[in-house]
Amino acid sequence: MTLSKTEKPKSVLEKSKKIEKIAFMPIAVACIFFFNAFINIIDIIPDFIGYIIISSALAKLAALNSTIEESSKMFRYMICVDLSKYVALMWIFGVTFGDEQSNATLLLTFVYALIESAILISAFSKLFLGLTELGYVHNNTAVLGSKTKGGRSYTEKINSFTIFFIVARALLCVLPELSVLTITEYTEGSFVMYLYEYIGTMRVLAFLIATIFGFVWLVKMFGYFTRIKEDRAFCGALVERYNTEIVQNESIFVKRQTSIAALMLTVAAAFMIDFRLGGVSIIPDALGAVFFVVAIVSVGKLVRLRQNLMISLAALFAFVNVARGVVEYKFFDEYYYGAVYRSPEVYSAYLTMCIVSVVTVIAQLLLCACVIMVLWKIIDSYTGFSMGEDTERSRERLDELHKELRNRILLIVAAGAVISAATELFFIFGAIKYGFADEIAFVGSAILMITIIKAFSDVREEIDAKYMLE
Repeated sequence: MTLSKTEKPKSVLEKSKKIEKIAFMPIAVACIFFFNAFINIIDIIPDFIGYIIISSALAKLAALNSTIEESSKMFRYMICVDLSKYVALMWIFGVTFGDEQSNATLLLTFVYALIESAILISAFSKLFLGLTELGYVHNNTAVLGSKTKGGRSYTEKINSFTIFFIVARALLCVLPELSVLTITEYTEGSFVMYLYEYIGTMRVLAFLIATIFGFVWLVKMFGYFTRIKEDRAFCGALVERYNTEIVQNESIFVKRQTSIAALMLTVAAAFMIDFRLGGVSIIPDALGAVFFVVAIVSVGKLVRLRQNLMISLAALFAFVNVARGVVEYKFFDEYYYGAVYRSPEVYSAYLTMCIVSVVTVIAQLLLCACVIMVLWKIIDSYTGFSMGEDTERSRERLDELHKELRNRILLIVAAGAVISAATELFFIFGAIKYGFADEIAFVGSAILMITIIKAFSDVREEIDAKYMLE
């Protein structure tokens, strides 16, 4: 059902009447995912979760300050950078061997350290600069204040230490890998000690030092944002300004919620990418269901959805994927593909694994159908505009535009879902015969993520066009 120009979802109108609050502590909470060190490009605590949290936490502040908005964009870029590490790991451990693997590890560690340092230094610097700019506009004791008269402010100090930590963490993850350059040809009759022989010890030592720096930084960040949270005059002024200038602007609210939903669904699709070692996916698909639920809740603030049904499907998807992981681990721990047709017991275990895997494919297709329904709801409520009066002819044109956009979105997402399902089925039944089946499944799942990004991008363009002209 198409909503007219004057008819808005009840949830949006109710939202505009509430007093919005601005929370600073989620920014500090996000830093929990950043304080740990890397071992080359391996990250024990996935940073991209922290980037998602901090991007969401900065949404309201970004509406008040353009510099913080730029910072938020850079943190969103870092989500893609961090997720791309999974592809890099697949290349290092799935394609390269021996000395080639060591050289590839050094190269990618250096490249990622350089890219991450450049983006993060800029992102955090702009965040602290934006807070400083807000501090000049509104009375405060936390942002521009300092312990000593005429000394550097709290913000300047935390900014300097943040830059130090980012650079130190990057250096300490690269330095151990440089030992690969000490490997040379063996010379008979000579004794040469190669640093590469101690790379394990150096990695542990560098990891511990960087983690100590990170823990100190984390404590400082919590202290800084706690100080801001307790500055009632500053926080009160920001809340009043946000509720006066921003909340009543529907376009900002719609764009913010659709951006959050797009981000969450992209991450959910990223978790569905199949990267396998020893036949078992090392990326937990079940976590994708969590981000799917967050996206549904976000969109639920804009349009009416059957949230209980969609959340139930997400729970089903998570359950069957956990079951698949257990079944796959058990199968490859006890058997291997070559023994499938040699023993009825192995064949039965293989058949069970295939059945559970097919159920996960069906569950994923159902989630993709939910994505299409969500996008259709957004299209009907927040895209298209009427020129002149609200006449029957203008409504017909609006319906035509909605129909065309819905068909385009259906084609894009359905194509990605079908390709992903087909490649996954090829892996399920073809891995026993074709060694490259897991690579095919990886490509198919990556295509699904790309199509979801494309679909949301097209819808967002139409939303921007509507509110630009109204």
